[in-house]
Amino acid sequence: MIRKASILSMLIMSCGYPLSITAQFSIDAELRPRLEYRHGYRTIFPEDEDASALISQRTRLNTFYTTKNLELFISLQNIRLWGDVPQLNLNDENGLALFQAWGKFNINDDLTLKVGRQEITYDDLRFFGTSNWVQQGRAHDAVMFRYAKNNFSLDAGLAYNQSEDGLTDNTLLTPRTYKSMQLVRAYKLFNNFSVSLLLANIGFQFLDENNANNNDTYYNQTIGGHFKYKRSKLMLNANIFGQIGDDATGNNLQSYFYSLLGSWEEKTTKFTLALQYLSGNEGGAPNKGRNRAFTPFFGNNHKYNGFMDYFYVGGEHINSVGLIDVNAELCFSFSEKTKLNAALHNFSSPRAISSQASKQLGTELDMVFIYKPLKFVDVLVGYSHMFAKESLKILKNVDSNEVNYFLWSMITIKPKLFSSGTE
Repeated sequence: MIRKASILSMLIMSCGYPLSITAQFSIDAELRPRLEYRHGYRTIFPEDEDASALISQRTRLNTFYTTKNLELFISLQNIRLWGDVPQLNLNDENGLALFQAWGKFNINDDLTLKVGRQEITYDDLRFFGTSNWVQQGRAHDAVMFRYAKNNFSLDAGLAYNQSEDGLTDNTLLTPRTYKSMQLVRAYKLFNNFSVSLLLANIGFQFLDENNANNNDTYYNQTIGGHFKYKRSKLMLNANIFGQIGDDATGNNLQSYFYSLLGSWEEKTTKFTLALQYLSGNEGGAPNKGRNRAFTPFFGNNHKYNGFMDYFYVGGEHINSVGLIDVNAELCFSFSEKTKLNAALHNFSSPRAISSQASKQLGTELDMVFIYKPLKFVDVLVGYSHMFAKESLKILKNVDSNEVNYFLWSMITIKPKLFSSGTE
């Protein structure tokens, strides 16, 4: 009988990774089904309609190879909706996709180069995040340089996207992505205080449906910083960012965002109080060639703007009236395996929706129960409720008195299948 280790060794050799005494190789997996019951999720629930119930699933297989001067990571995934293919199916609706595939090597002791499809994440994930709530996640095709020494790091990144392998024309037709991006990020840690400064230049493809000669790439610049202080049980952080340049349709862009957050953590309890402000447009749309709405392009907006996803998730609330979110969160641990998170958001608009509408949008309650029966298993059950004001109904263009709530349950199984190390 062939032993398990022998089978895995053959798998490793088939992947083409040359193993040596100093090399490390690991394989891990992720299985994440999620049940959702949507009755007012992402928008006001209309009258005389039935709620939506569905189960989606993420399946990932990750391989990681590392030596002293080289790292190689490949992540394959399948995203499916239970029932989107029959039982006797020949192929999946979405098939097998490449989530990440990158290599990183040392140029010298302080400088590395990382190239390929990869996650780009910084600080508290407000502008560059993983978007882990959505089953497919977010990854960029990019080249990233990093210089790191003595609690200081400097990153420089480049990305350029093209939708076709052609001999002429550079017009990007791929939806929901950018044409090109350049970023510089500097980070410095001073004992209990850290500073992170970011500059990102992002170009979006403009397509003129009537005249292709007018197709162009419009660039905007996001400039700002993240500041964090942590000592003992107290943590404070702040963000301040501005956006200038042109939006995706050529409007002049001038917008800003800031946030303040403080938390206090005891052995079983953590309390957080936060404020965020994203500028917006009067009346909910750009006017006279001017756009004053800040867009957190790649941020984890589900994490910060309420689990009902009314704002900045999936294209919702982009270029609109902006958002003021004052929120409080309490996390209580019952044991090492169980805890409960509860958050309350008060949403309002910094700019007027109309001359008659109030700026108060509504209040959202988010509750999540977390149970960890095993080291590699997490079970989450969540309930969210939006107490919507009339202004939010106007903003969403839905006239309804229905109750808006969202119920979900998710199991995440992430075992390590093989490791050539000593763990």
